[in-house]
Amino acid sequence: KPTTHGRLEKEPDDHAGTPREGRMSRVYLISPTMSQLDDSAQSRRMTDLLGVVAASFGVLMALAPALQIRRMLQRRSSDDVSVGYLAVLEVGFALWFAYGTALGNLAIVVPNLVAFTVGLATLLVVFRFRGGAAVGDRD
Repeated sequence: KPTTHGRLEKEPDDHAGTPREGRMSRVYLISPTMSQLDDSAQSRRMTDLLGVVAASFGVLMALAPALQIRRMLQRRSSDDVSVGYLAVLEVGFALWFAYGTALGNLAIVVPNLVAFTVGLATLLVVFRFRGGAAVGDRD
């Protein structure tokens, strides 16, 4: 029976009780309709647009720790910053970066690379004001 889903479909066998040689079935190859192709292209464009918006916001989120850096520099102290929290985030950013790289997906790679870099800068400022204290020393 013809379909509009771009797959093969077999007609039902009306000769269920007859010997095998007497049975005939037809197989149709139906390609997607133009409206389905248009829907698919539109869906792809929406997905691509969502990827760009999400990656852009991801970069903005990745830059947010710069506000913490500014605060530490103004106060000349990093006592109110959790190094453990920052370390966990860094591991997460590194893993997401590796995953995005494996997929070849820039929408994952770019924000996580920026986040990892800014997070590393944040940790450097934290350690600068703590005199190089170990990760678990001042959480």
